[in-house]
Amino acid sequence: MKKIFTLFLLSTPFLGIISEAKQTIIVSGNGSSIVQIDYIQLTFSVEAEDKDAKVAQEKNFERSAAVIKTLSKSFKIDPKDIYSTDYSLQRIYLEEGKQRPYLSTSGILLKLRNLNLYKDLLLELQKQGLNQVSGIEFKSDKTEKYEKEALVAAYEDAKNKALILVKTIGKKEVRALKIIESDSIQTLPIDHLRSKLANEVQSPISVGERYINARISVEFEVQ
Repeated sequence: MKKIFTLFLLSTPFLGIISEAKQTIIVSGNGSSIVQIDYIQLTFSVEAEDKDAKVAQEKNFERSAAVIKTLSKSFKIDPKDIYSTDYSLQRIYLEEGKQRPYLSTSGILLKLRNLNLYKDLLLELQKQGLNQVSGIEFKSDKTEKYEKEALVAAYEDAKNKALILVKTIGKKEVRALKIIESDSIQTLPIDHLRSKLANEVQSPISVGERYINARISVEFEVQ
């Protein structure tokens, strides 16, 4: 009986130990999504100076209020698209012996959705104390949606590449085990710019189209 029991143990495989190793493949994928520009973002400042700090501040507040009123009333811009970004009051040091005025500065951010207003808007604001436009950025209200679309496209690209490769060794299916985003998502210009608003040919600036690019690496199990 003892011999028979020993033979039985030797002939029985231990489950989980005897198994085939998984075959895996790592493939990169690229995807993009065209972004529809909803508005341009302008950042500018209103300045006022005076030898008296309080007067400089009051002048700045008056000019800033006039600018905001013009934006919302004359150009019909929604108040939620106008932001006060910062404020500063500082003394300007000139040559020795000359007056040292105070400079009061207010920063304003504007989302402009009607491009036809761009030229007239800037001309009007300059009359009211607009001193500097620091930059123009093209923006979308649905950036997160486009980022997701780009990632999905990148995954599909990686999967299609993996399927092509595994077919060369007689396999048919793959299953994703791990996904790594290789690069940060970036918004890049398309080479051939086309106006989003085809009917607004008189617009002084061209919006064009932009796209969000995503790149990932995926480890697949070959099945």
